[in-house]
Amino acid sequence: RPVRHPAFREAAGNVDPRSALCVPIALPQEKLGVLLLESTTGSDDFEIDDLRFAATLAAQAAIAIGNALRLRRIVAMDRQRQEYLSNVSHELRSPLTVIQGYLEALANGGEGSEQAAHYLRVALEQTQRLGRMIDEVLHVSQLEQGMAQRHVTWTPVSLTDLLRSVVLTVRQEA
Repeated sequence: RPVRHPAFREAAGNVDPRSALCVPIALPQEKLGVLLLESTTGSDDFEIDDLRFAATLAAQAAIAIGNALRLRRIVAMDRQRQEYLSNVSHELRSPLTVIQGYLEALANGGEGSEQAAHYLRVALEQTQRLGRMIDEVLHVSQLEQGMAQRHVTWTPVSLTDLLRSVVLTVRQEA
């Protein structure tokens, strides 16, 4: 006689099951779990339609679980991408600030030829342009982070209503 968790026994009204129907919850590339339906009323309570329904329910559960796993990977990759953009912006900004400081000192110092001062002004303009580009990349990263946070909305779901709707739909299709 198998050992059952007390919660399962309590859910069945403290009556042992007399029959069971078990179907795999699986994706083509991996096994996810098992859907187990038990009956306490008789040893032959499940029919072929029950098996079809359980198999359909398990297939839909596998799709939902697979989608959730893919979404988790996508969210993790997006987080890594955002961190990468932030790091790139910071790493480019640091040496750019040093270069810009030296160029400003040379350009404002007036030492050297007029042509050298011109070259320094051009270089300074280009570092400022590069700085604006880096700021734009950082801004896009921040916008994406804000959009991702506003885009996901979590709400409670009634499992009873959901299953009732699924049963009704499957029965109508049969």
